[in-house]
Amino acid sequence: MKTEDGTILQEEDYIALYPCINVKQKNYEIWQHPYIKGDVLEDDPDFQLVYFNPDGSVDSYHVSSKAYRFMDKTHLGKLQLVYHNITLEFFEHTHLIKDAWSNETHVYFSKIIKRKEQASNETIRINQK
Repeated sequence: MKTEDGTILQEEDYIALYPCINVKQKNYEIWQHPYIKGDVLEDDPDFQLVYFNPDGSVDSYHVSSKAYRFMDKTHLGKLQLVYHNITLEFFEHTHLIKDAWSNETHVYFSKIIKRKEQASNETIRINQK
């Protein structure tokens, strides 16, 4: 296996081949997914916000700097593994960013989390009346 620039991965580098969880909260998780095509590990990972809705469904927000990844069924299947064993009711959303290493992903995910939690709090408030 090699990286985009042709560097051969050493055994100690193999950890980069696996998805990892960056944030774990009660209602959501944020994952980082490597993108592997053939025997090449691409430089920019994709990120995924998995939001666990009160009704048991999941909203998955997939962020990438490469549009072709949104159509790669093998890659998408790997992202679905994060929540597929939890629920069969899920909604997938994609968002193209310019730079995977910038704060674009953080800003996008923060807006979604804030909106979801406000909606959840409003629902709780209404149900308490």
